[in-house]
Amino acid sequence: MVRRWLALLAAALLLLVACTDDTSGDDDADGVAATTSSTAAPPETTTETTADDEYDFDPGSGDRSSTHRVVESPEPEVTVLDAGAEPRRELRLVFVPGSEQSLTMQMMMAQQLFVDGAPVNPEVELTYTFDIASRVVEVDDGSATVEMTYTDFDLVDQGPMGPAEVAQFERTMDGFMGLSFFVTTNDRGATLRVEIPRDFPATGVGGVDDMLQEFDTPSVPLPVEAVGVGARWQVEHAPAPLSDLPMPTVTEVELLELHDDHVVMRNTAVTAIEPSTIDTPQGSVEFLDGEITNRGTLTWFFDSVNPASDIAGEGVMSFVETMGSQQVEAELHQRMQVTSTVHD
Repeated sequence: MVRRWLALLAAALLLLVACTDDTSGDDDADGVAATTSSTAAPPETTTETTADDEYDFDPGSGDRSSTHRVVESPEPEVTVLDAGAEPRRELRLVFVPGSEQSLTMQMMMAQQLFVDGAPVNPEVELTYTFDIASRVVEVDDGSATVEMTYTDFDLVDQGPMGPAEVAQFERTMDGFMGLSFFVTTNDRGATLRVEIPRDFPATGVGGVDDMLQEFDTPSVPLPVEAVGVGARWQVEHAPAPLSDLPMPTVTEVELLELHDDHVVMRNTAVTAIEPSTIDTPQGSVEFLDGEITNRGTLTWFFDSVNPASDIAGEGVMSFVETMGSQQVEAELHQRMQVTSTVHD
């Protein structure tokens, strides 16, 4: 389920396009960069939360409506394309109340903005790591509610950013530290319910509703049917109903290894950016189209809420930014590499 958390952090990187734009004096390009920066960066009034802050939750009550926004979603459609070789078995996660784990993720992201087919800036690439602590707070009929908290962040390679841009990026990331999210998942790894803090330091033009969609698209739910090595299945995620930026995703999974306590899977996820318009303080952003493809392997132990992963992705997003009478069409090109390690 944590793999989709990456999009929450990826939005923060958009501000770097503007921060590193010192190669073009074109007014249109400057307009796009300025709008991207202002919509991606957190507002000055955002209250930063540190790892030392504590929340007064009752994890067992299931009611955190005063502190969290809630979205419930239907399970994604999982279709088995090939059941694989014998022996076959049903793949199920086993949750233990009170069990704890931590996840360390290293993420490389690169982005470059193009206007009229020409680059506005050099490709911006940076690498950072972050840690997420998870705790199973409740188990009910095979489903588990898991509290996840961002606990640490480290900018490993700042790329071309200067001191001011590094400080702004770190302020954005620091806003995540100490925040707790609650995710309810069934024993096949499908997300059923997500609770996101109301004081979440929203980044990106889509706001919190689009971040809720990222939780609405979990990692790779396991099939209902018994499967064996070589099995293939397809997972279809519909856009979240609250989202202003619809992003349906289709994931194809192949079971590479089947062991008593874990599986190894190879997956390819294709996310489409559907046409939509989002209002911004400066005007609007109209998304025309786009596609993001992620490929890699997942190792999932049945007693773990998070799979370990090694994922590479790339994508292009086309959009039109409007600021008053000014309108500019642009493309955002992205690359990423993500490696995650689970610690008991």
